[in-house]
Amino acid sequence: MDDIYDAYGTLEELELYTEAIERWDSNSIHQLPEYIKPCYQVVLDLHKEIEEMENTKRLYCVHHEKMKYDA
Repeated sequence: MDDIYDAYGTLEELELYTEAIERWDSNSIHQLPEYIKPCYQVVLDLHKEIEEMENTKRLYCVHHEKMKYDA
């Protein structure tokens, strides 16, 4: 993900990517450039997997990660 920001993305593409991550919405993938879509999907899948793996005592971890961007 770091290389997308450092080496590949234009300012406009990176703004779209950042906004998509802040929304945590799988529908946002359609507005992204083709080369960024796989990375965004991995981010969404990873957070979903973590959410599913955590027990109810620790479910707040992913919730707070998402809430950080809603502020």
